[in-house]
Amino acid sequence: MAALVAGEVDAVTMSAPGLIPAVLSGAKVTFIAGLHNKMIFSLHAQPDIRSPAQLRGKIVGTDRPGTPTDYGTRVALEKMGLKVADVQPLSLGGSVVLWPALKSRQVAGVTLAPPFSFRADTEGYSRLVDTYDRPYQNTGVMVRIDQIRPRADTWLRLLRALRQANLRWYEDPKLAMFVMMKYTKQSDPDLLQKTYDFETNPPGFTKDLRVSDAGLQGMLDFLASTVRPEAAKAQPKEFYDTMILDRLAK
Repeated sequence: MAALVAGEVDAVTMSAPGLIPAVLSGAKVTFIAGLHNKMIFSLHAQPDIRSPAQLRGKIVGTDRPGTPTDYGTRVALEKMGLKVADVQPLSLGGSVVLWPALKSRQVAGVTLAPPFSFRADTEGYSRLVDTYDRPYQNTGVMVRIDQIRPRADTWLRLLRALRQANLRWYEDPKLAMFVMMKYTKQSDPDLLQKTYDFETNPPGFTKDLRVSDAGLQGMLDFLASTVRPEAAKAQPKEFYDTMILDRLAK
């Protein structure tokens, strides 16, 4: 985000928790497309914890307030009929930190994103709930507002290519698996297949590249209740511009 605002890069892909606070602080940046419009988190617990009730009062690893993992944890708990106050939240970091904490039994449960959630399933940890049905503006394409019109043709070509790539993902599994293997350096066929299945079914890629109003509103509500009270006065439409997508649809 700092590089985008400073003009060191022309566009970035990032989720709403990176964009909204920057805009609220005065940064002139915006989404021009959405790539994922659903949440990707699932809550996993130690193998002996088989129900939400067994999680009450126990330590649940998460990230600092206002972060995507914190949001995922709160949504997961809410889906299970729990609140943050019903557990002992411990701010540790993202999945790369939370997964080892779960394995070493430092915590009773954690919220994970792929591929760590896949590993938790494989190794027998309890998957208590996932959030895949919940709207959430995950990764999207962001640019500086003053560069939308001057570079409209460039952004149009970019979004056309992204749309074609997303559709090709669904239509050509063999190519999708090859691209994943090449760029992630991951050769485990089971993990690659789980990743492909995850991105082919909900939450999946966004075929029309539209930004989710519901996903942005959920994040605004979350930030307003945690670290950015001024988010309560903001509206989803303040964080995206549809000009390029409207041209793409013609």
